[in-house]
Amino acid sequence: PSLTGQLRQRALSANGKFALRGEQGEGQLQLSLGNSRITAKGKVGDQLDIAAQLQPLQLDDVLPGATGTVRGQLQVS
Repeated sequence: PSLTGQLRQRALSANGKFALRGEQGEGQLQLSLGNSRITAKGKVGDQLDIAAQLQPLQLDDVLPGATGTVRGQLQVS
């Protein structure tokens, strides 16, 4: 599925692919909001295995009034 539009006068675009089999799931997501970009993929179930990249995440895109930028990778396992 995909989504496009505006959120607080910022361009919003998202697409993802998800699958659920019993209690196990896996998927991937790409999200753009204003100047922020987030990509994530992973599996959930008995164990978590999730990887995300913030490239960059402008804090004011997601939290009105916030300042700063976050860049990096997040790994949860």
